[in-house]
Order: sequence, then C-alpha cells, then structure tokens
Amino acid sequence: MDTQLCRVTRVTKGDVTIHMFTSPEEGESVNSQIIETQNALVQIDVPLLKPYALELRAYIESLGKPVELVLATHAHPDPWF
Repeated sequence: MDTQLCRVTRVTKGDVTIHMFTSPEEGESVNSQIIETQNALVQIDVPLLKPYALELRAYIESLGKPVELVLATHAHPDPWF
C-alpha cells in the first residue's frame, strides 16, 4: 500500500521485515516501526496526530497479519497520545 502523507522505509533480512513509518514534518516527523514476521506484526510507537495514526492503521491492515503486540517505548505524547 502506498501512503498518502507518510513515508515508509522497508528493510528485509531473512524472514523479518522492518517497516519504518514516518509522519511528515507537520506531524512532528514521528517514527513508528512495524516488525513483520511470517505470521504476525509487532507495532512500536504510534504517530502523534490522528490523520497519521489512521494512515498507519490502514498500512498495517494492508499487510494482512495480526498485530500481536503494541509497544510504547517512552513517556512522551507521540507513543501514547
């Protein structure tokens, strides 16, 4: 899936793909990562603003795998707001 506002960078090594999802500057350039294995996803942090969070959600849904874990890495508004 191509994103409209955010940028996605993918790195694959073996059976694991890391997706780095970056919101644009007006979204504070927040990074969220998705670790994709053969069977599931792990989401690390989320965008600060709702439009980018919705875009991340749509991107995750396009991968067609269940999210097994959502991890907030620090106590700032971007991972938990």
